[in-house]
Amino acid sequence: MAPTFGTVHPKTVYLVRHGETPFNTDPIPKFRGRIPIPLSDLGLRHVDQTGQYLQTRAKMDSILYSPVRRATQTAEAVYRYQPNSTFTMEPLLDDISWGDWESQPIPHGQGGPFETQEEEDMFKSDPTQFIIPNGETFQTVLDRVHRLWHRLVHEDTR
Repeated sequence: MAPTFGTVHPKTVYLVRHGETPFNTDPIPKFRGRIPIPLSDLGLRHVDQTGQYLQTRAKMDSILYSPVRRATQTAEAVYRYQPNSTFTMEPLLDDISWGDWESQPIPHGQGGPFETQEEEDMFKSDPTQFIIPNGETFQTVLDRVHRLWHRLVHEDTR
């Protein structure tokens, strides 16, 4: 007999990336992670346009968003056009914690936050296993998002 995993209810999920921030346009790219970076003026306009666009194409039952400021601002803009949906901050959507690397320049070639060449090689060859100092691994992030996805797929929101 085949195992059963519960009832799956059809859903449509829209993934919306946050709008532009000053970090996105900085000529020196940096690790962002959980830093409370606000949207730029252009980013605020873009997320408003996104909310308008989705209003004409989707009726959302719920809006889940990451606790980072730029994601919260993006979700608020979408929610303005979906006022009948629930609006919930979801910790499992939090950005990766870059730990000691947050706000540090992303290395191109030599340098950056790596203490040794071996660390840099490991990060580039298998980032899921690399442990970021005082941060989290990519595998931890993947596991967190997987838990959320599983919950959403099996949750009855009819």
